[in-house]
Amino acid sequence: MHIRRILLLLSALVGLGLAGCNTKAELGEIGISLMDVKTGSGSGETVVTLRFVNENIVPFGISSSTHKLLLNGIPVGQAVNDVSFGLAPMSITTRDIILQVENFAALQQFLGSGRATASTYQLENEIIAMRGDTRHRLRSQTSGTLSPGTSQ
Repeated sequence: MHIRRILLLLSALVGLGLAGCNTKAELGEIGISLMDVKTGSGSGETVVTLRFVNENIVPFGISSSTHKLLLNGIPVGQAVNDVSFGLAPMSITTRDIILQVENFAALQQFLGSGRATASTYQLENEIIAMRGDTRHRLRSQTSGTLSPGTSQ
């Protein structure tokens, strides 16, 4: 009788151990927010500064990313990052990315207003992230507010 209980307990423990081996680590969030919009000195290029937040406990390699920008509800353009970079686990990094402006009037209104009041933004993001040898396409939408004086 004692041996049956021990065997039953051992088989239950082995079953739990094997079940744990089959669990898959889930992909967490890669957060993206707009920190700044500015025009480059002399070049006429518009640059957006984006903050990337890796909320995962594993590192991520980002191969590329695309970010459609709306300012105060008006589509302005798209920022495309083709330069790979890595995100350490539970880390934050910022990247300056050139904005391909599609609506110059809306951008000029945003930049030329002196930004006396806060402005809202929306980003439609798509990133290609590498986790080991696996390629992940992550899509998200983020929105927020730019405080006066943060862009040039």
